[in-house]
Amino acid sequence: LKGKVVLLSFWASWPQPPADHLTKLMSLHSQYADKGLEVIGVHVPEETKPVTTVKDLDDQLAQVRKEKWNGQDIQFPIGLLKTHD
Repeated sequence: LKGKVVLLSFWASWPQPPADHLTKLMSLHSQYADKGLEVIGVHVPEETKPVTTVKDLDDQLAQVRKEKWNGQDIQFPIGLLKTHD
């Protein structure tokens, strides 16, 4: 990532998926990726409803993807933060 601008965004999908926040990140990524912007998302889980796999996160974002993103997937990496065993 040397020489790039990195936007690191920590977010959570509770109490509901952060559709507006992710939509803005997706827009920034689309606009500025070719100018050196790297967007990296980090999902912070809630203890009672942990997201431990990509499928878990994908399932939680399914409705948002359908209703707000016209079926489009997130085009930048998302890390899954593990806060407990």
